[in-house]
Amino acid sequence: MNSLRIGVFQRTPSRYDLQENNREENSWLGVYLSEDAGRTSNPTRCVTMFRQPTPDQIFVTLVDTYLDRIFRFLCNLIGNSELARDLCHEVFLKLRQQIERGNKPNEAYVFTTARNAAHSHWRTHARENSKHEAWGQQQAPHACTSAAVENNELRLALQTALAVLSDDQRTVFLLSEVEDLKYEQIGEVLNISAGTVASRKFKAVRVLREELRRLGHAMP
Repeated sequence: MNSLRIGVFQRTPSRYDLQENNREENSWLGVYLSEDAGRTSNPTRCVTMFRQPTPDQIFVTLVDTYLDRIFRFLCNLIGNSELARDLCHEVFLKLRQQIERGNKPNEAYVFTTARNAAHSHWRTHARENSKHEAWGQQQAPHACTSAAVENNELRLALQTALAVLSDDQRTVFLLSEVEDLKYEQIGEVLNISAGTVASRKFKAVRVLREELRRLGHAMP
């Protein structure tokens, strides 16, 4: 199956402020070399001391690694950059709590937390309108755009095509084609098998192609 990569989703959005406290200039892996240590027994002896990272240091590393990616993922998933900003802040607060409990979130857990935050928002606002209606309404004033896509009509067509996808299809497509997660990782995020991930992505690509063709933007 040919990969369908769409430029509108490839740009990393501008990093927004997220307060970072107690950032240390030194690396968490401290190496101490001393010629004086054990001089009486071995003048060339080196003593290496390893220091475990603090929760603050783990959190700073997590923010540096995932902040832009999670914001981009949420922005493309829900179609509203302002809402994505709020949810992103919520996601990292939850990740911080996990770190303080002694856990060290991996990539799949980080994206699972982001996806759950989006679904929690959808459930909360389900009575106001359907998720697909909400996606389209929120997309217009705060669309996630890319300088790589100069044609405004194509950008709007891509946004329209994304809105046609089911939430599960859109999530799989974004995690695979934009965030480059492996099928096994996506399966961990969504609690499904890698085979189910592949099936949903295949259907998502087919729907996107059909919708873009209908809108006059045929894709290879």
